[in-house]
Amino acid sequence: MKLLVLFFVLTSSFDISFSQRYNALFNFGDSLSDTGNVVISSLPYGMTYFGRATGRASDGRLVIDFIAEGIGLPHLPPNTAKNVSFHRGVNFAFIAAPALPFEFYHERGLSKGLWVSRSCCLPSAARRKVSCDPMSCILISPSSSYMCSSTHHEIVGDADCKDFLSKSLVVFGEFGGNDYNTGIFGGLPVLEVRSTFVPRITQAIAEGVERLIGLGAVDLIVPSVLPVGCFPLYLTLYSSSNPEDYGPRSGCARKLNALSWYHNALLRRQRNRLRQKYPTADYHAQVFDFALKPLKYGFKDGALRTCCGAAGMGRYNFNLRAKCDQNGPSVCPDPTTHVSWDGIHMTEAAHRIIVHFDAWPLPEAVGLPLLPPSTAKGKNFRRGANFAYTAATALEFGFFDRRGLSGKLWVNSSLSSQVRSFEKMMPSLCSSTQVCKAYLSRSLFIVGEFGGNDYNTAIFASRSMAEVNSYVPKVMRAIKFGVQRLIGHGAIDIVVPGMLPIGCFPLYLTLYGSSNKNDYTDIGCLRNYNDFAAHHNSFLQRVIYGLQRKYSWTRIRYADYYSPTLRFASNPTKYGFTGGALKACCGAGGSGKYNVNLGKVCAKRGSSVCKDPSTYVSWDGSHLTETAYNLIADGWLRGPYAKPSIMQWS
Repeated sequence: MKLLVLFFVLTSSFDISFSQRYNALFNFGDSLSDTGNVVISSLPYGMTYFGRATGRASDGRLVIDFIAEGIGLPHLPPNTAKNVSFHRGVNFAFIAAPALPFEFYHERGLSKGLWVSRSCCLPSAARRKVSCDPMSCILISPSSSYMCSSTHHEIVGDADCKDFLSKSLVVFGEFGGNDYNTGIFGGLPVLEVRSTFVPRITQAIAEGVERLIGLGAVDLIVPSVLPVGCFPLYLTLYSSSNPEDYGPRSGCARKLNALSWYHNALLRRQRNRLRQKYPTADYHAQVFDFALKPLKYGFKDGALRTCCGAAGMGRYNFNLRAKCDQNGPSVCPDPTTHVSWDGIHMTEAAHRIIVHFDAWPLPEAVGLPLLPPSTAKGKNFRRGANFAYTAATALEFGFFDRRGLSGKLWVNSSLSSQVRSFEKMMPSLCSSTQVCKAYLSRSLFIVGEFGGNDYNTAIFASRSMAEVNSYVPKVMRAIKFGVQRLIGHGAIDIVVPGMLPIGCFPLYLTLYGSSNKNDYTDIGCLRNYNDFAAHHNSFLQRVIYGLQRKYSWTRIRYADYYSPTLRFASNPTKYGFTGGALKACCGAGGSGKYNVNLGKVCAKRGSSVCKDPSTYVSWDGSHLTETAYNLIADGWLRGPYAKPSIMQWS
């Protein structure tokens, strides 16, 4: 699958095959993803979702559970389960599983520190069919019938096994955390663990990935390790009186986080040796962001204090004598307000955010590079291109020129001209009409948002709203014709975004403020302008519905900017926007109610920038911050702000 975004944008071939329905899901790892191979037998583990302990080291579901749900598969059974069908997938993860073999630790006098004595996680009956070297718990030899015969009864040969695995998703890790725990808890200096363990572990992971590829795996996710310096367990056991040992903003232990960072850096290097098809899922960046900005994610009780622990004792609520599920511990009233569940594992809420809100921009989320602008020189556009222009309009220059408005246009770039630019690029992407149709049928097109700049041109020229309203049908025709031209070339998957609620823009609030309270909504936005944007969006959805009926083989989605932005404005702190939704981050030096002054626009002399853009919705008064865009993109990718969501391929 490619991504063609017409703001305009073109992209080719999803690296993670969200476009297909996976036959199965296979997971290998440790306590971050074990669903029952090592059974934790008592509550409060499992209390939030299952109502009982299931073997999961959390109050509820894990990342792997949310992945399974997201791709339409059941929760994975542990591979040691009896009388269970593995035809939809299996989980080989073991709590405390290391990446390196027992012998590595035995030679260093550390084997007593291992909670489990094997890095190989297959049951004994199956282990006869594999060579059990480091990482071989997940590496079944091609001659083995274990995986294929137990997951797909019709498969009998290597070729069929490869075909089956090519249509499965493999999650490989997290591996390494328990190896480092064994060394550190065994008294080794962190620097020794770093130099001795990390290169071996990341090499073992890379070898494991390569062997899985050899068996036929195509789509693999390789998670990084967590920032262990943010774990309440480590913060309690290895506390320091030196404030320099802690991050000034996060409060996490620097030396321990540096170990995690080094592991992830080497893991990225190993990944870069492999084909670009295999993405790395980033636990570290997401969880560290929890520590920096817990309120942004709804963790009002913070990231460094455990939910289930030492009955409120100590700074981190952790005590080895009152661990979770043992006599003496207490459980917080609401685990969703905590990152840490038991001091070393996360809550279901944190696992959910990592899967459903890892804040990847759209191309990154589908495994593609960020899109180069279509005018870039010397670029290969086979993986996508961005035809968007700042201030581009849906309508042609002549439309505005006939109305005496051409002098108000910032650029002469319309939707039609962007489609023409795409058509000129097509010969460099595909060699014939038939090849182009096949290529574009596996691409994703994003067409818009269009219309906002058309309306701005008239509004900023002080034209009446009646005149501006008369533009809407013309804008709709332009969008409709643009989409039809793309369909004619072979496009099937098309996303058409609507307008934002411009009445909530600090720029509009500054320029068109009113002394009449009735002109404002209850959240402080200009009612008239928001009503206009809602009218545009309603009209656009009718157009999309008509196109979908006419071109029944396509998948045309309406993507909603309006609803999420309005939600941000209604309850900004819920989404972490402590700087508010109606005030620009970059603007007029802090002056005025909305921090907008046309004499001090962002990036011009006299303007200033807020300390933390992630706490603001508005960047410069008329555009959003990266954080706001990321939230919206996640809603388009997985719902509910695109119906069906982009990941929900028909």
